[in-house]
Amino acid sequence: MADTSAQKRAELWIVRHFLPQRFKGIGFKEEKVPLVWGGKFAFDAVSDDKSIIGLVSTSAAKTSGGKQATAKIQKLT
Repeated sequence: MADTSAQKRAELWIVRHFLPQRFKGIGFKEEKVPLVWGGKFAFDAVSDDKSIIGLVSTSAAKTSGGKQATAKIQKLT
């Protein structure tokens, strides 16, 4: 199994440091948010006032076999 600890550290840094600096001190945290069509989804970055919601992806755009990682890219769109 691949070691993803560096990716997790990068994700945390983006959520805890980069986003609050970029958005003038607004805090961000991981949070499950209700979806319009039902259920909840765990987003990586939800602002304190819930006006900004996002995902942080550190996945490669290509698979180990060199093909485009279509499913990973579709998650982002």
